[in-house]
Amino acid sequence: MSRLLIGLSELTGSITRYAERFGVVELHPVDAALPGQKTLRKWRAAVSPAFAFSVVLPRVVGALGTGDAVDEAIKISLAAARAVEAGAIVLATPPTVRPTPKNRELIAALAARVRRDGHVVAWQPSGLWTEDAALEVASENGLLLVLDVSQSELPPGPIVYTRIRSLGRSARLGVDAIDRIGRRLAGRKEAFVLADESLGRALVRALPDAVARHERGGTVPQLFRATALFEAEDEEQ
Repeated sequence: MSRLLIGLSELTGSITRYAERFGVVELHPVDAALPGQKTLRKWRAAVSPAFAFSVVLPRVVGALGTGDAVDEAIKISLAAARAVEAGAIVLATPPTVRPTPKNRELIAALAARVRRDGHVVAWQPSGLWTEDAALEVASENGLLLVLDVSQSELPPGPIVYTRIRSLGRSARLGVDAIDRIGRRLAGRKEAFVLADESLGRALVRALPDAVARHERGGTVPQLFRATALFEAEDEEQ
C-alpha cells in the first residue's frame, strides 16, 4: 500500500502535534470554526507532504438544498480544500436525503460541481439507502462510497475512504477484526481511515502491521486491546 492514512474527524491540539501521530484529519468548513486561508496554508506547510487533509462539506450542502447559502458554503469549502491541498472532499447526506430519482440527480450534479478542481470526492449516505443502491449511485458518479471497513466489504478500486464505528474505550480489537480490516485494505493504493480518538489511536498502532502482514499473505497473530494501547500511549507522554 502506498499510503495508509489513519486519523480523526476533527483536529485535536496543534496541527504539528496532531500530525506526529496521525496521517489525515477531517476539516469542517462552516459547521466548525476554521482559521483563514493564510493560516490553512501554514498548516499545509507545517506538516509532511504525506499528511492528508480531508474537507467535509457543510450540512447545508449535504441536505442537497439550493440558494445563496449553499453556494457560499461550497465556495468556502473549496477554498479551504485548495488552501490545504485536500486529498479528499466528503459529502455526507442526512437521513432526509432519501434514495429518490430527484436526489440521485442532485447528488450527481453536486459531485460534478465539487470535482471541477480535480478532488477525490467521497459520499457518506445515511438513512434508507441500501448498500447496493448507494454503490450504484457512487459508481455512476465516480464517488468513493464511505463504508465501515470493519463491517462491510469495500468496492474495488485503488482508493478507499472508510469510517470505522467507535467500539468504546473498553472494546477489544480482536484478531478477527484486525485480520478482516487488514484484508479489505490490503493492496489499495491509498486508504483514508477515519475513527474517533480512542479507536483512532489504537488503529495507528495496530492497523499498519495488519495490512502489511496481509499483503504478505499472513495474518495478525495477536489481540490488540484499545484501552491498553491508549493507556500505553499516555504513559509515554
